[in-house]
Amino acid sequence: MKDFLDTEVYVGDVVVITEPYYHNFVRGVIVKFTPKGVKVKYHRFCSNSDAETFVGEGGFIKVEGESK
Repeated sequence: MKDFLDTEVYVGDVVVITEPYYHNFVRGVIVKFTPKGVKVKYHRFCSNSDAETFVGEGGFIKVEGESK
């Protein structure tokens, strides 16, 4: 699967997404591929806890030079 910038991504890659409902940029890790996108684990700013969310294909950007 590819990110917004057409870079190939894999499970364990660090990506930037927008936090659901709050639209902050957050850094997360791809934990699973789905037929239409990826599941990303990230740290929520609003409640200071970890969460997972689905992100559609192209709705994230891989962070180069970082790995979990």
